[in-house]
Amino acid sequence: MLHIPHLTVLPGELTFVLGPSGAGKSTLLESLGLMKNTFQPGPNSLLDLKTEQENTIGLLDIWEDGGDRATAMRKKHFSFIFQSTNLMPNFSLGENICFTGMLEGADLGTMKPKALQLMDQLNLDPALFDQPAAMASGGQRQRAAFVRALCKRFDVLFCDEPTGNLDHENALSLFQLLSKHIKDNQLAAVIVSHDVALAERFADRIVNIELQKRNKQTIGVVQP
Repeated sequence: MLHIPHLTVLPGELTFVLGPSGAGKSTLLESLGLMKNTFQPGPNSLLDLKTEQENTIGLLDIWEDGGDRATAMRKKHFSFIFQSTNLMPNFSLGENICFTGMLEGADLGTMKPKALQLMDQLNLDPALFDQPAAMASGGQRQRAAFVRALCKRFDVLFCDEPTGNLDHENALSLFQLLSKHIKDNQLAAVIVSHDVALAERFADRIVNIELQKRNKQTIGVVQP
């Protein structure tokens, strides 16, 4: 169980979520990102997304309306990076990078210049764009997952241990790019990580989840 008394995620900021294993870090990410309906709202509970274009969107109402609306919300407003890259091995690396944008109506040729620019910033050889994803190394696939997430239009980026498969140098390069992208475009990012040093260097805000005993139960409590 996870208790969230109050949490605000702001545009232009990287919000890191830290805490011990089993505290509910991934549960928090899945809940905010509308991946799993884990909410048990109280009478005064709110979960809102505020955008310039659409003002305030009530996310709890979206869950009540059903999964299709939550799916549409994720596609339009959210982007995701996970420790597992979930790349399709029979597609080229470029097709994987551009896939979510293509689902929204963009074509590969339109998206390719931005993808190549981001690949270059992450020291990914442009020749990899047309090669099968299965030929890429683990580190290359992880960097490609970052490029895929940043190529998509979004308001909030959710990351679950996004550098777990990378060495320290590559992790720093990724977060330097991510931080610049988030701040330059006034987007928001929520990042679950076990890497305290990375959080101390790049976080605009650190949210801790503490394990507490309540009514003989151990629960995670968000401490913003």
